[in-house]
Amino acid sequence: MKRAGTLSDADLEAVYAQFSPLLDGGQQRKFRAVIERLKRI
Repeated sequence: MKRAGTLSDADLEAVYAQFSPLLDGGQQRKFRAVIERLKRI
């Protein structure tokens, strides 16, 4: 979806904001790393 242009960086940030409160600190760091990698695609 990112490569096709149908998923924006703002969409990725919205997903992170929605789900990160459900995670502990370590999980949040890993999830943030995944979001940042997806942004670079």
